[in-house]
Amino acid sequence: MIYRLQQKGFTLIELMIVVVIIGVIAAIAYPSYVNWSRQTRRSDAKEHLSRIAALEQKFFTECNAYTTNLTGGTITGCNGLGYQSNSLENHYAATVTAGSFVQPALSISVAFNINAVPTTPTGLQVGDGRFGLDSTSARRWDRNNSGIYDANENTWGK
Repeated sequence: MIYRLQQKGFTLIELMIVVVIIGVIAAIAYPSYVNWSRQTRRSDAKEHLSRIAALEQKFFTECNAYTTNLTGGTITGCNGLGYQSNSLENHYAATVTAGSFVQPALSISVAFNINAVPTTPTGLQVGDGRFGLDSTSARRWDRNNSGIYDANENTWGK
């Protein structure tokens, strides 16, 4: 009687085919994942700017001026927004500037501009630029990270 040995396991060719398939999937999936993560972080900045703008409008309603004091004070005390400068997920840090309109014996901040820059200029947000929002609801995104908003950067979209 002849006994056949039954093979168990995989051949080297089968394993190499699986490795190649996993490599192709990873080569396609990883850039998509990085792009998705970058867009998610951008939405963190946009949401943060929108919250600060809403607080600035509330401050203006209470105090008849805008404030540059983002983290200190209270709105009801007319001495600040009492909010955080970093976004909720700490990917962006915001700064607020206010514009003044001077009348005789009266200086009122009648405009604001908020900018959000990446808190860590490494990793996914490298060269991603800053986001801006002002009192006229103009949304800007410095895509090329030049430090100024060009004519084609007057939107948060792609």
